[in-house]
Amino acid sequence: SSLKMGVLGRWRERDVNVDENELRRGPAIDLSDWTTAAPEHRGGTLGESIGSDGMRRYWNTSGTLYSARPQDVGSNLQVSLQDDYRATEDVFATYAMGTWD
Repeated sequence: SSLKMGVLGRWRERDVNVDENELRRGPAIDLSDWTTAAPEHRGGTLGESIGSDGMRRYWNTSGTLYSARPQDVGSNLQVSLQDDYRATEDVFATYAMGTWD
């Protein structure tokens, strides 16, 4: 026979802020500047990818060149106000299990 006992504790907080804006007015972008080599994958090649570092550098220097079209302003506001949430999860559990032969 045996006796097993245990304790589990988990405390999590999640805060999600969905602010996605349609910014369609601005200069054209050449994606070849951001293209990186195809990543290795056991199932074969996935093709070229876009490097996020280059995208972030571009946005930090040129983001002010882009703006929303007048017809997108309302939907941008709606998206910024919906789908945001904050969740807190506190879990505390104990268990005991016995077996008899």
